[in-house]
Amino acid sequence: METQSRFLQPDDVLELGIFTKTFQRPSIDGVFEAMACYGVSCTQWNWACVPGLTSLPEKVPVETSRAVRQATRRSGVRIAAISATFNLIEPLARERGLALLPAQAEAAMSVGCDLLTLCTGTRNEADMWAHHPDNDTNEAWLEMLDGLREACRIASRYGVRLGIEPETANVVSDALRAERVLRELGSVGHSLSIILDAANLYKPPVDPRAHPNVIDDALARLGEHISVAHAKDISDPARALPGNGCVEHYVHTAAGAGILPYRHYVEALLHTPAVLARAKARQRLPFILHGLDEEQVPASIAFVRKSMETFSVAISV
Repeated sequence: METQSRFLQPDDVLELGIFTKTFQRPSIDGVFEAMACYGVSCTQWNWACVPGLTSLPEKVPVETSRAVRQATRRSGVRIAAISATFNLIEPLARERGLALLPAQAEAAMSVGCDLLTLCTGTRNEADMWAHHPDNDTNEAWLEMLDGLREACRIASRYGVRLGIEPETANVVSDALRAERVLRELGSVGHSLSIILDAANLYKPPVDPRAHPNVIDDALARLGEHISVAHAKDISDPARALPGNGCVEHYVHTAAGAGILPYRHYVEALLHTPAVLARAKARQRLPFILHGLDEEQVPASIAFVRKSMETFSVAISV
């Protein structure tokens, strides 16, 4: 039988979305209506968008879940992932976060989502997304791994998936460490997936304009495990160098306002075999904007859409 090819456009492969926390509205419907107005079709939801709830609520009332489900149907914006982050290696935060994970899983399933996002933790107790030199210790690694094992056991019991993101400020700080986590967890980590954000793969002095291969390497290592891709950017450090001329970490900014090679990022995602296999089955990879204010949304969406133009990929049918 002769094999034929079908050409896919970027919108057939990547599903553009945005973080719900980008929008400050007094109602659930208001948040979803705002996202729909910008033409996105998926979101990473955060319960803090509901008045009276936090990002990690002890319980989500049934009527709240019902309101969220109704808002997704009315707006046409589906929930691709839900934030359930806590500092996995800070003892009190870890204990509380793992204790609340069953409630997060039940709440996620109640609104039609089976993916919860986690943070692999930092020794910086003041900020879950801030670096600490002790993140690189073997002790921190083993604590993180033990926490993920327990989180994966809980996820398996409740039928949800978990997503972790390589972040330069956290214990899993790059693609190599993310690959190591998956290997060391083995079958226990079958519910674990990867959230990929090119902006979180770079640390000075590595400049993404000169080293787009960092993105390629991450996709080669992690491509088959990616459940969501994020879209933000990193500022050019030359615009705001401190007095000593050194920058420890890039400052994040809205997609299109920084120095990431976005066309390369998009093209690399579009040619990742696992992402294409998903598209062949008519399941798009969520490509979710965050790290921006609402006033930046129109320009950022336009930039990402322009970065997606002209690409097409062939798949056999």
